[in-house]
Amino acid sequence: MFFRLGFINITRQLGRSSLALISLVLAAISLTNSLSISLGYPAQAFANYRDYLGGDIIVYPINIMGNPATSERLELQRLQPDPFSTLTTLYPHLVREGFLAPTNSVLRPFSNTDQQLLLQHEQIKKVSFLYRMSGWRQILGTERLALSLRSVPLDSGLWQYVEEELSTQALEDGLPVWLNSHQDPQRPLPPVGSEIHLILPRIWLAPDGSLQYDTGQTVTQRAIVAGHYALPTRIISWPSPAGDTFLSEQGYFDQDEVWLRPQDWDYLWQLAAPDCPPAAGSLGLQVQDMSILESVVSELQMIHPQWTIVSVPNLVKQIEAGSLLDSFRIAPAEYWTGRQPRAQHAFPLDISRTLSTFIYLIAGLLMAARMLTGAAARKKEIGILKALGARRRDILLMALTEAVVLCVIGSTIGFIISYPTAIFQQLTNNLPWSQIGQLMLKNYSLILAETLVVGVLFGLLPAWRLSKMTVNEVLRA
Repeated sequence: MFFRLGFINITRQLGRSSLALISLVLAAISLTNSLSISLGYPAQAFANYRDYLGGDIIVYPINIMGNPATSERLELQRLQPDPFSTLTTLYPHLVREGFLAPTNSVLRPFSNTDQQLLLQHEQIKKVSFLYRMSGWRQILGTERLALSLRSVPLDSGLWQYVEEELSTQALEDGLPVWLNSHQDPQRPLPPVGSEIHLILPRIWLAPDGSLQYDTGQTVTQRAIVAGHYALPTRIISWPSPAGDTFLSEQGYFDQDEVWLRPQDWDYLWQLAAPDCPPAAGSLGLQVQDMSILESVVSELQMIHPQWTIVSVPNLVKQIEAGSLLDSFRIAPAEYWTGRQPRAQHAFPLDISRTLSTFIYLIAGLLMAARMLTGAAARKKEIGILKALGARRRDILLMALTEAVVLCVIGSTIGFIISYPTAIFQQLTNNLPWSQIGQLMLKNYSLILAETLVVGVLFGLLPAWRLSKMTVNEVLRA
């Protein structure tokens, strides 16, 4: 009966309840955005870059982001070009201009312990070692051309960009490699099936833990061009000379990078570094839910301040601002080249959850005010219930029912308004319906639980005051 009275009181005093209800809806919308929408990106955006870079988040073994909390211990540092990761390729200013970091910053390769530390985060579902090393390729009678040798896992999305390749039987004739068909047009592209030589520098692990290489000591390995690949990047549009229409051009990754199967890359590594096991200069992280990508990055950067942890969408901004990975042959240069960023980078901060917390506090205060004003208007009703034998816990239950019902309605409306965008993002990320349903249920449960906690806490004191009213107090009033 007292549950029913709680529902009836909400409908009777809808005017007083509407302000608290609206504030709860806004709070639920804010929290839903924080969890699932505003921090994320449409999941298929940057899919090609996520394949190229090796994950949704990239981790480098050095902190290139000045931390204000430790700024008194930071000094200007400069790195040598790093052939074991994409760090100095994507952040060339680290070589040219330097960055703020502790003294004697060292690029130590990642270990299995580092991998396990990152896997402890609930949103990280996979941590991959990203293997690279420098070298040269040479065709008989031509000069050596510098390149990057990369290990590409067999389940990587990069293999979808291979245009042509030899049959499996032909691959057994030599060490297979895949070359970029959109590399510098001034460099000759060996045709599929041709023989080339890979020249590797001597690699070793220095006493300080960093990887070192010596171009004066080299080893040569025969290889067969197994295929060519074309990795698309961005599309550039510009007005035609007549100004009546727009022209466009698809850009492609133009670095001279050689792709190898993991077992073949390991074989080359053993030739170049016989005394050192394969060492990864960076890590690629895959997250459970792409819609909260930046929040995960912020949390990881706080936990591991010794590393640089960057989301792929933010790396893409860096890449495209400096035209670091692609080039265009038709589009005017002013439409795709940019000045390379020089500013010291800072790690991203998420204030949306803080904002939603403040909105929840406001909603709780409005609910408490609504129940207090309602108590004065319902003294006669409570006195009658007391006279009929209602106990204090019955009155308390009736009042808390009002708070709980308002919380359920407000959180549900806010969730329904906001979450469809997150579902769209998850669908475009090719998540199965079962996983989408689990994420939706998990997020709704979290939002409902937080709303109920706020509603019960702020409704408890008014409910307690209502339950303490006696028949005599009502008659005196």
